[in-house]
Amino acid sequence: MKPTQSLLITGGTGSFGTKMLQYLIKLPLDQCPGRIVVLSRDEEKQFSQRCNFPDQRIKYIIGDIRDSKTCISAMEGIDIVMHAAALKQVPTGESFPLEIVKTNVLGTNNLVEAAEICGVKKFIILSTDKAVYPINVYGMSKALAEKIIVAAAGKNFAKGKGTIYSVVRYGNIIGSRGSVIPLFVKQIKEKKELTVTDASMTRFLFAKSQAIALVLHVVESAKQGRIYVKKSPACTIDTLIKALELHYALRIKRRQIGIRPGEKIHETLITAEENMRAKEEKCAFDNTPVTTIRSYFECEIVPDIDVISRYAKAFLPANSDFTSKDTKLLNPKETLSLLKEGYSL
Repeated sequence: MKPTQSLLITGGTGSFGTKMLQYLIKLPLDQCPGRIVVLSRDEEKQFSQRCNFPDQRIKYIIGDIRDSKTCISAMEGIDIVMHAAALKQVPTGESFPLEIVKTNVLGTNNLVEAAEICGVKKFIILSTDKAVYPINVYGMSKALAEKIIVAAAGKNFAKGKGTIYSVVRYGNIIGSRGSVIPLFVKQIKEKKELTVTDASMTRFLFAKSQAIALVLHVVESAKQGRIYVKKSPACTIDTLIKALELHYALRIKRRQIGIRPGEKIHETLITAEENMRAKEEKCAFDNTPVTTIRSYFECEIVPDIDVISRYAKAFLPANSDFTSKDTKLLNPKETLSLLKEGYSL
């Protein structure tokens, strides 16, 4: 990014936005956007960020992406959008599905329409593994949000101009709002039993620093309509608890409460069908592999011999989804090391 560019972060007072601001303001002046706009609904969190990041380049807007006029106003003069605003609590979504749809689906559409009106150059939405084979409202809403972004990309791909739309999809960011790690740490410090849904459940683990690197890679290398994924490791809930036992040097009591509505035992990050449209590239910021999934629109307009040969097969290979049970499963020591990198225990 350049000092002549302007950046908008929706939901910018959340865990991702906070970490991104922390990273950006430490960059040399010639590598950081000259104007960073944070759009969020939370006045208290904005006040806290102002205190923590007293930087004149950061501007704050109180508003909701459900309001199309707010989206247009926030996007005036913006070059790059990082769309992180979402309602993401799975149990909340099961009880109030329409509220999730209003923010995650209709709000995303409002932002896309605003980006077209305001001439935004690049638009990146943050998505989740729960959007793949979704069984809960949150996952369904993020799957629809992905489709809105890819459809907008398809229109601009056909025109050969306009905003570049891309998707970043990853698993659980360590320590993010609503994840189980802060809950477990809180229960341990309060000397309570850990409320365990299912000890065999697996979840991808992704450090906030990795999320920042992936998004910045997409800012630099975004191709129209592509989904960008890092194939991260995973661990079981049992392994996670054992890692916390190692850190706190104690035996932690557990109480099994059963799987909550809308939860899966294992998550999928890339489907078998998506794997057939995927290629690998190196992340520009940490030199790790990034999987780029081409959209249907790109495959139709710019045929690729390699992809065509994969589609020519009569069937998908067995176990070709990329899931949290098939990736590298971390042991307690490895899990603890990753926890310490991404969360203050």
